[in-house]
Amino acid sequence: MRLLLLFTCFAALSACHRTIQTQPINLSYLFDDNSSKVWLIDKLMIEDRNYSPLRNAYKDICIFYSNGKCVVQPLNTLGDRPGAKGKFSVDSRKRTIRMKFKNETWNFDLAKTRDDYIVLKPRKDSDMQYTVHLIPLPEL
Repeated sequence: MRLLLLFTCFAALSACHRTIQTQPINLSYLFDDNSSKVWLIDKLMIEDRNYSPLRNAYKDICIFYSNGKCVVQPLNTLGDRPGAKGKFSVDSRKRTIRMKFKNETWNFDLAKTRDDYIVLKPRKDSDMQYTVHLIPLPEL
């Protein structure tokens, strides 16, 4: 009886010891919610200095679409003129995002990610050298 109990415990422990492979979380959903999402560029930082406008109406927004397209434009021009159109891709394993526009490519590390706040730290090969703080577009 003890031998059977010992064997059962050993089998149970062996089953629990198997290596489990996990899939990385798809971070693209943060940007587009599988549809489209509008983010406000709340801060443009170099070291401890913020270079973004004080009033939200004069800050830029980023619109990310689930098809990989994006638009960046000042909030106060929304509906009056088109913004800068580009494409974006997120590498969840490397925790990076690339935004490619006509004449520029922005490459960022995803430094902080939450549903209500994203910090993008520029990579050395990026045309954009500000650390970008994104927040969901606040209620107007």
